[in-house]
Amino acid sequence: MHAVSLIEQDHRNVEDLFKQFETAGPQAYKTKDDLVLQITSELQAHATIEEEVFYPAVAAMAAEEGKELVAEAVEEHQQVKQLLAELGRMTAEDDGFDDKVLTPPPCRGGRVRDAAPGAPGPGRGTARPARRTHGRPQRAAWLGLAL
Repeated sequence: MHAVSLIEQDHRNVEDLFKQFETAGPQAYKTKDDLVLQITSELQAHATIEEEVFYPAVAAMAAEEGKELVAEAVEEHQQVKQLLAELGRMTAEDDGFDDKVLTPPPCRGGRVRDAAPGAPGPGRGTARPARRTHGRPQRAAWLGLAL
């Protein structure tokens, strides 16, 4: 399986966890706490793999623009890690918990994947659909941090 496919599968797994969080009842505190622990664990492991394996490989092979995109992606990872640390100090019973989980930091995701030489990209069946800018919170921004 292509490395990008594995990363995209990770994204789908985390997306499922966010969907479960969204559908948990307003008083489902234990369920929400457990889901945030899972989301945090998944995103931390995923970010580590990208930062230690995927991004260095892309930076080594990419043109200058690709290297800049990698630097931006690492910065976005730091923003997400900070938000995850904040969530780690909260519980589902705290005011603002749901909003913090469902309102991710701004992110440009998808661009590092597109800069990876030889990686499947837009126009070849792997481009992500545009993020929603209204309605349901943009979970994709949590996931877009990764690519």
